[in-house]
Parts: sequence; C-alpha cells; structure tokens
Amino acid sequence: MSSSIELEKTEEMPKDLGEPKPKRKYVKKPKVVEVDLTPKDSVAQVEVAEEKPPQPKEKKPRSEAQQKAFEKCLESKRIKAEERKLQRNEVMEEKLMKAEDKIVKTGIKLQKKALIQLAIEEGDDIDIPDEIVKKVLKRRASKKQPVAPQVPSHTPPQSPSRKFSFVDN
Repeated sequence: MSSSIELEKTEEMPKDLGEPKPKRKYVKKPKVVEVDLTPKDSVAQVEVAEEKPPQPKEKKPRSEAQQKAFEKCLESKRIKAEERKLQRNEVMEEKLMKAEDKIVKTGIKLQKKALIQLAIEEGDDIDIPDEIVKKVLKRRASKKQPVAPQVPSHTPPQSPSRKFSFVDN
C-alpha cells in the first residue's frame, strides 16, 4: 500500500487547468505626429499635437423668471434663518432668566435661614417677625417627632364571581 501512495505522490499534476485570461488594458490612441522636413537648418522639426481634455458643455442661461424665482427662494431662506436665530436667542434668554431667578431665590432663602438661626440662638435682638420664628420652630418640632409607619392590612383581593349562561340553539 505504501508503494501506491508513493506513486501517487510522484505523479505530476497536469498544468493545463486553464490559465486565467489576461485583463483587458485600455490602449490610448497614438498621438498624431507631424513631421515637417524642410531644408531649414537641415534638422527635422517634429511637432506633436497636444490632446486637449474635453470641455464641458456650457450651461444654458437661466431665464428671467427662473432668476426671479431663485432670488425669491434665497430671500425666504434668509428670512427663515433669521427667525430661527431669534427663536434660539429667546430660548437662551429664557433659560438665563430662569437660572438667575433660581440663584436669587436660593440666596434669599439662605439669608432668611441665617437670620432665623441667629434669632433663635441670640434671642430677640434681631428684628424678625415672631410669626416667622414660630413657623420655623413648629417645622423643627414636627421633623423631630417620628411618625409611626402605617401597616397596611393584608386582605386578598376578591375576584368577581363568574356567571355562565348557556344558550340552546
């Protein structure tokens, strides 16, 4: 058996499996060469005509109506762009105003808290209405008292009773 295997190895594979076809190549047209043999200086002058790239076709000019329509389009485009810009500016101004209001309110709250804290610590030396101090003291007292959590009653939900009705045909 080993000899048959060796024979198979030594056999050559046929190379005529088909060679790939050569790719087509673009062949440029040869340049036109004009030779002018004149007795001038007894040297041949060779002039090579230069290939000019194809020039694009000239566009047909627009009519007056088309030009007017295009100008109208550009004008409306400008107007809409300005409107969008104004809207963006308005939105930004609103956001800035809200942010400023928020900062001012926070500052006022902090000042009030600081004044109330001073009034509570030092006594009645600072001019703060007693109503405000009493409100603050009530809030603090209510925060200190723990509220007992309510235990919900666990009753299973009742399913609606089902009624079946049969119809005889």
